[in-house]
Amino acid sequence: MEDKVVYTIVPITLAHLDGFRAAVDSVAKEKQYLSFLEGPPYAMSKEFVEENIKGNWPHVIAIVDDIVVGWCDITSLNRPVYAHCGELGIGVIASYRGQGIGKALIIDALRRAKEKGLERIELTVFEKNLPAITLYQQLGFFVEGKKNGAVKIDGEYDNLICMALRFDGVKNEPNDKEILKELKNREPIFHHPDKFGRTEHDILNQICDEFWEVGASGNVYTKEVVLATLLERYNDPNYQDIWEAKDFALTRIAQDNYLLTYTLIQDKTRLTKRSTLWRRENGVWKVLYHQGTIVS
Repeated sequence: MEDKVVYTIVPITLAHLDGFRAAVDSVAKEKQYLSFLEGPPYAMSKEFVEENIKGNWPHVIAIVDDIVVGWCDITSLNRPVYAHCGELGIGVIASYRGQGIGKALIIDALRRAKEKGLERIELTVFEKNLPAITLYQQLGFFVEGKKNGAVKIDGEYDNLICMALRFDGVKNEPNDKEILKELKNREPIFHHPDKFGRTEHDILNQICDEFWEVGASGNVYTKEVVLATLLERYNDPNYQDIWEAKDFALTRIAQDNYLLTYTLIQDKTRLTKRSTLWRRENGVWKVLYHQGTIVS
């Protein structure tokens, strides 16, 4: 396992402008996360940074070996009735993700926003960016709505998820319908490496410490066995994953604990009934237990 990089989080200055622009441009050109497809012009970037510094708006950057590798800013919504609010933007260069830099940036920016006297922080995120949504939820953000088809990149549409955090602790708790939709997007479990990642760290982030599974064969599998199996599967270039999931049903077991059942068809022939116990820990959905039963 590679050692984690050593980074520092500092407020941006004009001396960081070139590095900041390079980082924004790098993330923008991935066409997966930001609302622009390349970094803004120099003059626009300079004005943006100057306004944030002048207005004492939170704008922090992550530095590794004198290179700006990420940023997080909370900016004005530019209307008197929204003076108590700020809008959060963030990005981390691809090669530095998975190191906790994004989380550290957000935590620092939120601290500064609270010190500034802001009461509410808003953001929008592409619906397909599930790792980011999970992180935001972990830090206290709640989904408030969705803009269908709001994003169009190279002819492909995506939805924008609207999220917010309030420093007064008021939360807009999702209802069962919203929870069902969110959990359906995560099932079948372990069949979405492109969404949730394929490393050991990514897999462990999806399951509780007490996780175990009863397979369709009737065998019991521990967390360690499942982890080893998934790592082997994800690293096999010839592995094919063909499936269809349907007939979802959600039952609330207790606070932040839900049973999700559904039918899974694999390779167009293998039919199983699936049950997953989901638990929400600090805003993050994790699997406590999973079972499959062969139907035909």
